[in-house]
Amino acid sequence: MLRIALDANTIISGLFFDGNERQLLVAGLSGKYHLVLSQDILEEVEAVVARKFSGDRDLDSALAFLYDIAMSSEFHQGACAPKDVRSAVRMVRDAEDAIHYAFVLASRPDYFVTGDGDFLSLVKIGKAPVVTTRKALGMIREGR
Repeated sequence: MLRIALDANTIISGLFFDGNERQLLVAGLSGKYHLVLSQDILEEVEAVVARKFSGDRDLDSALAFLYDIAMSSEFHQGACAPKDVRSAVRMVRDAEDAIHYAFVLASRPDYFVTGDGDFLSLVKIGKAPVVTTRKALGMIREGR
């Protein structure tokens, strides 16, 4: 079964908005692929949700959905090693993206899903192709 890592923005979009990102999260919850998450990514999602969606009427259901996602994921407990993040900083344009880069290298998913143009321009992180949500959904539907 495919192992797929998602960036924080993809998860946040799926929590609060209908669309491809939500479909991708639901596919992971229903066992169509293994969602790979890390403590760092989850903390980033929680921080952004607290900052940007604190008054949102869907906040409670989004947080419950996030909990379900975390519980059904292949979860990497420890934070990425600081030396790995420092090395990753040299590989990305935006230093804040280094945590995602280091996580993908450490967790070795089959694919890394993002809508971030900087990541998409890398094409691969380690051996993991960097793909859009739409492409990931297509691969899941095709059974790849």
